Amino acid sequence: MSATIDLQHLHFFVFAADTLNFTETAKHFFVSQSTVSDKIRDLEQYLGVKLFIRSKRGVQLTAAGKIYLPEAHALISRSNEARLKVRQTEQGMLGNITIGFLPLRHLMPNILRKFRKRYPKIDVVVHQYYNYEIINEAVKTGNIDIAFNFYSDLLSSPHMLQKKIYSAPLALVTRNDHPFASTGAIEWSSLTDIPFVTLARRLAPLQFDQTMRVCSTRGFFPQNVREVNSADAALVSVESEIGLTILPRYFELYGYPGLCFINIGGPDAQLDVGLTWNKENNNPSLSLFIKEIISHTD
Repeated sequence: MSATIDLQHLHFFVFAADTLNFTETAKHFFVSQSTVSDKIRDLEQYLGVKLFIRSKRGVQLTAAGKIYLPEAHALISRSNEARLKVRQTEQGMLGNITIGFLPLRHLMPNILRKFRKRYPKIDVVVHQYYNYEIINEAVKTGNIDIAFNFYSDLLSSPHMLQKKIYSAPLALVTRNDHPFASTGAIEWSSLTDIPFVTLARRLAPLQFDQTMRVCSTRGFFPQNVREVNSADAALVSVESEIGLTILPRYFELYGYPGLCFINIGGPDAQLDVGLTWNKENNNPSLSLFIKEIISHTD
């Protein structure tokens, strides 16, 4: 009947083969010499070959033993690597994470680069979304692990968690040749008859509602509202003299040389940006990512 072989048998064999000394092997592992001999005999029985030649002059490896020694080293090494991998996976340091984001790409490169540098064994996949409800649904269903989007106290699921990371100032966007661009001042009363371009409420309800609140508190009630499906479409509309728009000022960073971003000012003229994730998501890399983002933005 074949003996049951485990890593201890391999460790005993490797040490004995490297030192060619059963007595030193016993001392190293704090066992009796007979225990070492029994383990070697079990391994020989399992392999069906003799690994050592024992004589009065000492111990020598057989031809089979010499062939098996590097294999035993490799088996121990692979076992150690496997143990390290499963521990790293359990701790979230080895794995993958899928991140979704609304048009907030100014945030992404620095954050992701630092995260990848700190956790190089976590594979990062990034997807862009243009709809607040769709990105939240992707988080809820597990299609993505976490999302960068606009923060809201109102969530469609009790399992969804959010963390505010910063507030993005809003700006009125005009062409460079608009009178407001030269003064940097906004005369809200003069905007009544000008077409106002905004992201469709069905796509970005938070941004739409916040934009309308900002306008109304300044006495401006847009009469000619044109809803578009993306921030780029709104900016193209402004460049084409179709109307004016209000967007987070960070869009200025993306390179629109023909446009002027005029800061609106005031504590209400901003959109809160945050992280959204599902508390039932058991991806161990997720907690590491959240911790890294919070430390980066605090």
